[in-house]
Amino acid sequence: DASRFGSANTEVGFNAGDWIVRSRQVQTWQDGLSRSTHLEAYAQRTFAQHQAVLQAGQISLYNPVLSGAPINGVQVFTEQALLDQEQGATIEGIANSPAQVEVRQNGALIHSTVVPAGPFALRDVRRLNTRSDVEVTVRESTGEERRFTVPAAMLGLGLPAAGYSVGAGRVRNIGDAKGDDPWVVSAGWNGAVHPQVSVGGGLLAASEYRGVGASLAWLPGLDSQVQLASQFSDAQSHDKAQGMQTDLAWSQRLGEQWSFSAANSWRTPGYRDLEETTYDTQPDHHRRSRYRDQQSVTLGWSHPSLGAFSAGVSRSSNFDDETSSRALASWGTSVGGVSLSASAEWQMGGRQQQDNAVYLNLSLPLGERRRGRAWVRNSGGEHRSGVGLNEQIDDQLSYRVSAEYDT
Repeated sequence: DASRFGSANTEVGFNAGDWIVRSRQVQTWQDGLSRSTHLEAYAQRTFAQHQAVLQAGQISLYNPVLSGAPINGVQVFTEQALLDQEQGATIEGIANSPAQVEVRQNGALIHSTVVPAGPFALRDVRRLNTRSDVEVTVRESTGEERRFTVPAAMLGLGLPAAGYSVGAGRVRNIGDAKGDDPWVVSAGWNGAVHPQVSVGGGLLAASEYRGVGASLAWLPGLDSQVQLASQFSDAQSHDKAQGMQTDLAWSQRLGEQWSFSAANSWRTPGYRDLEETTYDTQPDHHRRSRYRDQQSVTLGWSHPSLGAFSAGVSRSSNFDDETSSRALASWGTSVGGVSLSASAEWQMGGRQQQDNAVYLNLSLPLGERRRGRAWVRNSGGEHRSGVGLNEQIDDQLSYRVSAEYDT
């Protein structure tokens, strides 16, 4: 059996005077089938004297507290909010073999790539908004397919930019689901009420949907940060549901070597974001994938000569009363340009999603910008070994090639 897969994540545009024009899209090819997802195309101008940004076209609605939506419309927000919009998330997971990874948000494909076997981290993945969950699909070369949902709180709520945002337009469907395209208006604000405390609020209104939210960020000390965000939704379409979601995150540095972070996210059955009420979804899949609560705890330690170690535990439960718990530990160090790392993942309870696994990885320089890599893996009694090469040719171009042997 053989399969071929390709993907392209592109952003193109031009600058004209004080305006910039951008278009962003994802293209995939698999066994002769081609699919294109157009994410956004807009014109943008910054008004420096007012410290404000105007966006118009196919845009992602920005709200500092609530999950926005793709719209055809216009919005104005504080210049600092550009950092919020452009900040990328890091999506982490495990691939049992060379695999293709697809990242979706609200049903829309926002990123697609190929990863080698082992732990992977997709950095700077541009999301449609920072408040909606992300669904990750891992398709192994063996044909096995796994999905997992990452709540927004687990990707970091981020401190909203100080200032305001207002926007209006018609909701734009960039996924596969069918539904109407209602008009929507949004407004939000965030600001400091104390040198260590900032608060925010937002509202979102469409023909059959209302959403309101509030956030609190507290900095108890230089090395500590606590964030709390809560949203309430009232959806009149479909099942006429009302509900609430609350996210709590805490990060803390313990001296120069230790760090600690914890996150908790929970919701009631009736909570919906705007796109969930606008477009029809598959009820069975939707019910299984919706989480009820999720917790994670991570502990890190670093030493100048011994390297860095981290360990984490996560637990998730959904509205079908199914739970899943896993743990992940990793260590890495670098000596004279040679990097050595090890990681392990194991199931601690609940639904069995994949086998426990152990990975060892060695990376060494083969020139100024070229590195070689070798790895071994044991997962469920199966052993794999591989070698790879990657090079940063210049500031614009890089490549990676690899080959793997399965015993």
